[in-house]
Amino acid sequence: MIDGTRQGIGAAAADLGTWHAPAGNPAPNPFALSDLTPPTVAATTIDGIIQGLQTGNTNLTNAVTSATSSAYATLLPTADMLSAILVSLPSYDVNLFLDGVRQALDGDPAGIINAIGYPIAADTGLLTFLSFFLAYAYYGAAKSIAGDFASLI
Repeated sequence: MIDGTRQGIGAAAADLGTWHAPAGNPAPNPFALSDLTPPTVAATTIDGIIQGLQTGNTNLTNAVTSATSSAYATLLPTADMLSAILVSLPSYDVNLFLDGVRQALDGDPAGIINAIGYPIAADTGLLTFLSFFLAYAYYGAAKSIAGDFASLI
């Protein structure tokens, strides 16, 4: 095995000793700049500058207006949801509680558990659903607002 290693190293050294760079075009001289042309400068006019400022102003105004509209549109579902949570959900909980009390008064011992458990279960399910709904609305608004300002770049 040692003899094979020596033979491999010797063959590699012989191969590297006879290596030549491939023939072809010579490497370009980095100091020879005769083939370069100077950059052209676009002539700027007052009209071009004013037109550019007007375009930038219009694009910025459109982006801010669209972003404001998206943010306002997101607040509408939030207001509806808060109204439902603060007004409708407590009323629904009272009705579920009273249904459980009626069950208990009719002789069903599970009515006491239902009077407490049903409102808790309803609140858990509805608040979970509403939170995902609101998160989706915020995601859509954030995506829209980011797109509005990305168009400026």
